[in-house]
Amino acid sequence: MVCLLGMLAVGLGGSATASSGEASENPLDKKLPTSTANREAVAAEQSVSTEPTLYVDGLRAGNATRVGDQVYMGVRAFAELVNEYTGMYAEVSWDAESDTVWLTAEGVSASATAGDVFMQCNGRYFYVPQGMVNSGGTNYLPLEEMAKCFGLSVSWDEENNVVNVDTAGAAPAADADSYYDWESLYWMSRCINAEAGDQSMRGQLAVGNVIMNRVASGRFAQTSVKSVIFAEGQFDVVALGMIYATPDADAVIAAKMALEGYNVVPEALFFATFSFGGGYRVVEWIGAHCFMTR
Repeated sequence: MVCLLGMLAVGLGGSATASSGEASENPLDKKLPTSTANREAVAAEQSVSTEPTLYVDGLRAGNATRVGDQVYMGVRAFAELVNEYTGMYAEVSWDAESDTVWLTAEGVSASATAGDVFMQCNGRYFYVPQGMVNSGGTNYLPLEEMAKCFGLSVSWDEENNVVNVDTAGAAPAADADSYYDWESLYWMSRCINAEAGDQSMRGQLAVGNVIMNRVASGRFAQTSVKSVIFAEGQFDVVALGMIYATPDADAVIAAKMALEGYNVVPEALFFATFSFGGGYRVVEWIGAHCFMTR
């Protein structure tokens, strides 16, 4: 197809068949066997470094942890922050069999599994490209994503290495049923499944991003997810009837993350298994797909 489209305390695509160009070497692009379709090999790439100073409502509260370009925090330490500053009673549990950490409170059910590049909260999905990190026996997740689960906002002054958590809006996150537009989720997940069901989670998310970028661009007549997908001549999977197949779990997760606003190819309006050339500029190759703009 050618788509014109701690821590408070440390101890706590296209359907075209030919592809040119080189696939990305990003480790998140590696597709695992079906038995572990949601797992991506990221643990070896993770490292914990530089601890930003942490403030809660402007008051010094210890340190967070920087992992790559994100601010992380120990899950148990974050639960203690929630308990101390919001009055919401958060608990942490660990399922050793599935390597999954749970962060729960009244109205909140969040979890993350080792090896995944996302976490879920109340049926919603948040993109965690570096995954859950375990260091010294402590599990870490991105502070901003955990904060979303409890209605907290996070700001990071990267220049001064200072992070502030604002608890003014503390409340359980809206659940999936009330948060997502279900027509958009229905069609986007099916399009992602048909176009990129054999790609990595990042590659599937990128296909959803192209759809959302088109909706937002103002350059196209279509202004909804469904209208972008069904625009004449844009997605071969529509003409071929593949759009109507039931999506697998990965495609649904990728669609949810795209609808959350996570965008790995913010400029891309087109994708295919080859570069169009001409006036089209390559944004990024992800797996088998070339994402482009013009």
